[in-house]
Amino acid sequence: MKLINKFTIILFSVCFLFSCDTVIETPDNSEIINSGSWKIQIEEKKENEFLWAWYNRKSNGIYYFDDKVKHADRDTFILLNEPIWSEYGRDKENAFWFWNFLKNSDVNTFEVLSFRYAKDKNNVYCFWEELIWADSKSFKNTDFMDTYAIDKNNVYFNCNIMKSVDVWSFEVLKWGEWIAKDKNNLFCWSEKINWVDVDSYILYYIESMKGARLTAYSKDKNHVYYSCSHIIDWADSESFEIINPFFAKDKNFVYRYNQVIEWIDPNNFDIEELEKLYK
Repeated sequence: MKLINKFTIILFSVCFLFSCDTVIETPDNSEIINSGSWKIQIEEKKENEFLWAWYNRKSNGIYYFDDKVKHADRDTFILLNEPIWSEYGRDKENAFWFWNFLKNSDVNTFEVLSFRYAKDKNNVYCFWEELIWADSKSFKNTDFMDTYAIDKNNVYFNCNIMKSVDVWSFEVLKWGEWIAKDKNNLFCWSEKINWVDVDSYILYYIESMKGARLTAYSKDKNHVYYSCSHIIDWADSESFEIINPFFAKDKNFVYRYNQVIEWIDPNNFDIEELEKLYK
């Protein structure tokens, strides 16, 4: 053992005198590096920082899963999860969606509107795509489900302009099934429903202790509808009424969802017994 220690000291001395470059592994697996002037350099490994979801801040940049996010500044990058969960982020110079660099973004005015939409003073973005026809100042999303949006010129559905829509009278009636209307037409998703009478169209609500709850039933003066625009055959619009979110009736029939229960007398039945039969 003493012989080995003496040999190590001699080797170090020779390297110092002749400025040799070498790397010697010590028993604890650290590296002692001689770079001519005998400087011991210890590289500190920075631990990864989990940001959120699939993002990590590593020593050499921002990563989405295992892919480095191009143009992202490691030290100033933040994720923007307000007012709702989103995949938008920004650093001191640029905005991002997932790994996509939003090259025309203004970070000083950049704001997240929803999961789908964001904007700055100049542009509106749907995910990574710039909506070049959208007006940034007046643009807003109309529902928390993040499907419809509107500006002073257009109405948008899933980032696409809806045709033949009156912007000023447009309103969302129901989320989830995405029913909307303007003064002229009813819309299911982005489809214009020509056979619905807008002026007499109503959606049915169920009042409960937790508040009003929309059902799948609706009607106008001519028809009864289930799930937006599906006409329930034989249903009488004038006498139609809902019993609960799943059952309804008119003067002729009882309905479960959009199906007629022909063997039930609409004027003489027990709803609790009926519900037991269809559990």
